[in-house]
Amino acid sequence: MENLYVVEQGSFLAKSGDTLKIVKKGTVLDTVPAKDLKKLVLTGYVSLTGPVLDYLIKNRVETIFLTPTGRFRARLMIDEHKHVALRKAQYEGLSAPDTGLEVMKIIVKGKVENMAAFLLRRGRDYSEPKLRAAAAALTSLLTSLKTTRDKSVVRGIEGAGSRIYFSVFPLLIRNDTFFFNGRNRRPPKDPVNALLSFVYTLLTNEVISAIKTCGLDPYLGSLHEISYGRPSLAAYEQIMQGPSGNRNVIQAQVRSFADFLLGRESSYHPVKL
Repeated sequence: MENLYVVEQGSFLAKSGDTLKIVKKGTVLDTVPAKDLKKLVLTGYVSLTGPVLDYLIKNRVETIFLTPTGRFRARLMIDEHKHVALRKAQYEGLSAPDTGLEVMKIIVKGKVENMAAFLLRRGRDYSEPKLRAAAAALTSLLTSLKTTRDKSVVRGIEGAGSRIYFSVFPLLIRNDTFFFNGRNRRPPKDPVNALLSFVYTLLTNEVISAIKTCGLDPYLGSLHEISYGRPSLAAYEQIMQGPSGNRNVIQAQVRSFADFLLGRESSYHPVKL
């Protein structure tokens, strides 16, 4: 197992020989081999024993800590990639007006096309004309995107695409237990938004790992303005692959409200996946 996600609240990881044990209240919930582990993601109130931490450091296992609501908290860093020339090229390339604009357009085009394809496919599956109409509206945005030379217009098209997409998102939910009255986050106010935020966080962390492996800086992109602590470059792939994450959310809705914990400020977060 290369990737291990632990979401059981109140549990901890202990090392026993060549295995890792997930333990809660003296009971071993699961045992996984430690040998092939490449990434460990801990969500909420999950802890590590000293020997486990030592193993993670010695074997360079990337370890990510998320809040109970699925937001990123910290990452166990072994060291930084030392490819200075590559990062210099990234900074210079994305700072150039023409290059930055073209990268923005590629990212937004990918997002809009993925959303349109997803809605069109679901529209056929569900025989829902409103989904097909939304897919057509998304596709029509690509004409303006192709001709514009204004970064603010590109960002506007990206926002318009999201509004169209989420305006019909309730039609994708096929479980009467769940509802969706619009996107909300920080904190999410309902189980569907909790799942969306959680899946996006996992996707972003996967992308950050890939970016750092290549030696690039995940905090410099061109679609978003530079903001302290925001991995703008990682957001590119998260934006483009959003519909894939949404598909996982829709499939997860076979569950019930019992799989979510109501927290402060009427916020929800998943406790079972």
